Amino acid sequence: MPLVATIALCLLVQNDYRFVVYGDCRDGHREHRKLVGLIMKQNPAFVIQTGDLVAKGKNDDNWKTYDEITGEMRRKVPVYPAPGNHDFGGPGYDARITFPIESGTKRYYSFTRGRWHFVSLDVDEHEAYGPGSDQYTWLASDLQKASGAK
Repeated sequence: MPLVATIALCLLVQNDYRFVVYGDCRDGHREHRKLVGLIMKQNPAFVIQTGDLVAKGKNDDNWKTYDEITGEMRRKVPVYPAPGNHDFGGPGYDARITFPIESGTKRYYSFTRGRWHFVSLDVDEHEAYGPGSDQYTWLASDLQKASGAK
């Protein structure tokens, strides 16, 4: 029995731009299509996906379905995904990081819009993220730079 995706939509408005946060779209493709349509009607400045873009990262067909559902949105609006535990197992996730990375890597990164600094982390067992790891060191440095501390 397939899992039904839990898709949460959060539309946030900050001064003169809107952005959307949603995630866990690995199943429930009909709902995901409807959600993307609703997102596009909001004319967001960008979209954040919180991970689990597909059910199995090593399955090319899963990525083809994701592309079919989100392709137009990703062509028109910057989409910033975080890797979920279901997204591992092949090059699919990394291949969909096509925006310029301001800081970090394809697995963990940050970007700034207006007065807001956004951070996406990879806290899955596939990536070290504790003290002393590359990701932890990067995060400490990134937050220091973003806060203007020297």
